[in-house]
Amino acid sequence: MKKSFADILDQVNASREKKISRKLPTWAAVSGLEFPYELSLEQCSSEEAAMHKLGILEPYMRDGRAVVTDLSCGMGVDSWALSQKAAKVLSYERDSTLAAATASNLTRLGATNVELRNEEIGPQTELPCCDIIFADPARRDNAGRKVFLLEDCSPDIRSLLPQMKQKAAVILLKLSPMADISLIAAQLGDGLKEVHIVSVGAEVKELLCLIERGFEGQYSICVEEAGRKDTFSFKPEEESLCHTRRATSVEAGEYLLEPSAGLLKSGAFKLAAERFGLGKLDSSTHLYTSREALQSPFFKTFRIEEVLEFSSAALKELKKRRIKADVTARNLGISSDELRKKTAALPGGHLHIFACPGCGRRLLLICSRETS
Repeated sequence: MKKSFADILDQVNASREKKISRKLPTWAAVSGLEFPYELSLEQCSSEEAAMHKLGILEPYMRDGRAVVTDLSCGMGVDSWALSQKAAKVLSYERDSTLAAATASNLTRLGATNVELRNEEIGPQTELPCCDIIFADPARRDNAGRKVFLLEDCSPDIRSLLPQMKQKAAVILLKLSPMADISLIAAQLGDGLKEVHIVSVGAEVKELLCLIERGFEGQYSICVEEAGRKDTFSFKPEEESLCHTRRATSVEAGEYLLEPSAGLLKSGAFKLAAERFGLGKLDSSTHLYTSREALQSPFFKTFRIEEVLEFSSAALKELKKRRIKADVTARNLGISSDELRKKTAALPGGHLHIFACPGCGRRLLLICSRETS
């Protein structure tokens, strides 16, 4: 039966309301808000992530007296969050339709200390003097393709950076989660104090770079989960100087630890083992073992139920068992999809099959997921 246009429209509206409720629960409770572009709603910060930024910047808010400039307002979620601790937020948005809707929304939300300017920031723009500058540049080119380099974003942060450093004592940049941290650090130069890798759920959502005038020394990398206080923080040289803790054996009854996406993004592969007392299965495979269960937002914990050799015979035996399990293949020349076919593992269940090198062997580890 064909759906009418009204039915399709109702479905679209219901889907949008569900997205707003999930992403912006405070906003969802306010009637009359406008969302002119679906893409803007898709790309805006979640309320949780915006409040996380506020937490990073709160020490610089001068007890509510700080003036903040937001160079890329969009739907205004970050401006709204920052306005809760700032004296004033000056926000720029180049799209007139979006600027009008955002200004109306912020008024309805009670963010009366946000001044929104419908202007495009460019290399010739004279930025205002303020305490803090926040920028979340658009990371798509004219053809809609995603870009990762600073100079390809809009506005071009790399050309604006010298002026930004003159106009504000503190700068917070939101960059692509795919950006290379060492490359970004080299481009940002003096004053880079912290790089925050922020995850929401199991996905890295934001890469935040904090620049502070007068800061000297090596920057810190901070792995965080939005809405949680746990932080895994280190300086890059600590990872370079750290020695790998190798697992000497792997047995049923022990625990397998899989790093979170944020920890993997940070590159703290040796430090993770050292700080949590774990053994790394293999130099090129970022999986770890422990005799004790580990409750940490930076790892998924599995109990090892069986340890098998990765061999044709073991794969055939698993295929006969037709167990329900997720599968992961690492560094054995086989993809996870191929492993699923070879084991005939069915979706669902509480088990997880890992195929990986470890302790000088090629392993098949049948594990059960530990829950918090």
